[in-house]
This record gives sequence, C-alpha cells and structure tokens, in this order.
Amino acid sequence: MLLPVGLLSTRVTKSIQQDQKKLKRVLDYIKGSFDLVYTMRVDSLSKIKSWVDVAFAIHLDLKSHTGGTTSFGLGGYMASHKNKN
Repeated sequence: MLLPVGLLSTRVTKSIQQDQKKLKRVLDYIKGSFDLVYTMRVDSLSKIKSWVDVAFAIHLDLKSHTGGTTSFGLGGYMASHKNKN
C-alpha cells in the first residue's frame, strides 16, 4: 500500500485518467482486505531479503518513483518510497 498511496499523493494537483484507475484499484484492495491479518516472522537474522521497484519518468516533470521493502522471513518490517529528481 505504501508505494501506490505515496505515488498517488504526489499527483493530487496534476492527476490524469490513469491515476483514477490506480486509486480505484487501491480502494478496491482496501475494501477487500478488512479481514486480512498481517503476520511477521523471523526465519533467520542472517537471511535478510530486500525488494526494490523503480518506475522511471512517470511524473509529468519526468521524475521517477522508487519503493522497497525488507524482510527476515514472513512479512516486511521496513518499507519506503520516494520521488527522484
């Protein structure tokens, strides 16, 4: 949720048709996930995994957007996103 919400929050004043579709997708996910339980588990402190996703030049001013998360097993314990100049 962090990455799409972070991305959409940067487009509030300059949204396009695609942003409305993305917002609907986020809201549909929220609506369907009320009963989900978030579980975290540490399998091994030495087996850290991280995932990063980058979308280049997706903003009207050609800025990019980056997000990522880190886990020791089940569930992510740290997540972040930011716009790139």
